[in-house]
Amino acid sequence: MIPSSTRVADDEWLELQDLWTSLDCWNSDGSLKLRRGAKLSETDVSLKLIGPWIGLLRWHPSEWHCEVHAEISAGTKDHETFADFVFAPERPEKCQQGDVWLIIEAKKPGKNIEKASRQARSYADHFRAPLYAVIDGVSIHVWQRHLVDPDEKFIEVEVSELARSRVELENWLLRNQTVELHRRLTEEAASTLEQAYEAYLSASPASEQRIAAGRELLRHISSFEEARKATLAHPKDSAGERMAFRKMLEYVTTPGEAHEAYNSAERDSNRAAILQKWEELSATRLEAASTLDEARTVYKNSVRDSEVGWAAIRKMLEYAATLEEVREVCQEVSFQSEEGIAAIRKMAQFYQT
Repeated sequence: MIPSSTRVADDEWLELQDLWTSLDCWNSDGSLKLRRGAKLSETDVSLKLIGPWIGLLRWHPSEWHCEVHAEISAGTKDHETFADFVFAPERPEKCQQGDVWLIIEAKKPGKNIEKASRQARSYADHFRAPLYAVIDGVSIHVWQRHLVDPDEKFIEVEVSELARSRVELENWLLRNQTVELHRRLTEEAASTLEQAYEAYLSASPASEQRIAAGRELLRHISSFEEARKATLAHPKDSAGERMAFRKMLEYVTTPGEAHEAYNSAERDSNRAAILQKWEELSATRLEAASTLDEARTVYKNSVRDSEVGWAAIRKMLEYAATLEEVREVCQEVSFQSEEGIAAIRKMAQFYQT
């Protein structure tokens, strides 16, 4: 759904047009300036096009974030990657799920736009952003992300036509327009989800209406918490419960969420599937842990008595730099275990010094 445009004063239109065409990254013919003999790189696109363009669209520097870490699913495995530009009220790692406004993926000219759009879409899924874009220095492509229906590509303009297309671009991507669109879509999604829950709960158990309402409910799920709630709402061992569980497993992105999902699962097969993902997520987090606090967080969110849990203890012991920190690790282990013996030896070293 295209939002209604916000009226901008005529002098502001002229100012925006002048700024757009006078940026030092532009040549007089509307092409980007390049170093003599050099090809346009992704860095050129980011610094010479996207950076100035973001400023024109009135985004505050504190609201756009570069090279943001994300864990993206590829088939049955997750891999770590980085989104080029993420627009959010604060650093996305600190945001609540669904608070991100927009994703922009930068590419150098010649890259496959369809492939780049799938990459940008995966980031939009990860951060629950309603809009995502691909900019390659030659053209700008923007989509609205949909949960059920195909995504809507509503902008495709050439960079050389930016000034001529500014109204269309600003109607969607001007800071206040994008934030308002995000607010409205979030409210609509919440309202639709609540209506779907109400219809599901009011229908008679095992009736055709209940089954249809359950399918409609699943269509509107867009987060881990919503999927967990739907899993608990459906009768145990029902087709709806199994479908909701698969949806919940899809949205599990952290060891903490895996822990919650495990506690919500009643079927052994469901718990086994969660345990596998829980272990994989914990192992990834542990590998990236570089401080005692980070290793402790992995340990507290790992499966008890698991290989990853014991590995987290060993890493905690490695990072423990004071006698008090070593004692803290000792409280988590049996003195008869290898980790317990190692902790005692490290404590002895402190007493000797």
